[in-house]
Amino acid sequence: MSTGEPVWPQAGHRADTAGSVTVFHHIPKCGGTSLLAVLEHWFIVHRDYRQGWAQEFGPPLDLSAMDGRHCLCGHFDGPEARLPVRYPEMSASARFRLFTVVRDPLALVLSLYRWEGRMGVRREDVLDRYLVAHAGFLADALGAGPNNWRKVLDRYFFIGLQERLAESVDHLARCLGKPRVPLPRLNITDPRGRAPQIRRLSAETIARFRAANRLDEAIYGACARRFALETNLSVGYNNE
Repeated sequence: MSTGEPVWPQAGHRADTAGSVTVFHHIPKCGGTSLLAVLEHWFIVHRDYRQGWAQEFGPPLDLSAMDGRHCLCGHFDGPEARLPVRYPEMSASARFRLFTVVRDPLALVLSLYRWEGRMGVRREDVLDRYLVAHAGFLADALGAGPNNWRKVLDRYFFIGLQERLAESVDHLARCLGKPRVPLPRLNITDPRGRAPQIRRLSAETIARFRAANRLDEAIYGACARRFALETNLSVGYNNE
């Protein structure tokens, strides 16, 4: 009996790569560029991204032409480009295996701040103000809200952590039945793995950011706990 709810692959299930199309939801500043290089060793990769800073996408790709040899990748951000809108057929079929990688919300926004500065696209130079303006960035990237975020996370058969990206890629290889591929370090905004601007923030500013991002904190905390459970690795994140 149909309940009207989308049918998504269950979390933690091994992907049937013989016929299932793998879909990488690439959240910005979470190690996705490096991961894409690995995916190209395993799949025929189809990139569905905006061109440069343009706001328009091209037409959706033809999913009917894809099978287990293929991987669809994109940011899938913004109301018109989210997966359920851009590819509605995906939510009604277990033929698609969706995964992503997330990052601690504060480190993510700090990395985005630095990257936009280096690219010359950021007009606002006041870091505290930038942080406030980017509250909820992770939830927005996932298309999640306070009432559905757990259901949104259940759509992904695997969720990796940027802070444990090498281990995430190794575990993803096991889930997909793919050979291990060394992870390259590409498009690294923060060479030492953490946005250095955090040293400029007061404890009060950090606490204010965390308080304004309770949903992102809850999402990341759930992903970290799930990752630890699936990999038997300690992730050192206990924020509720």
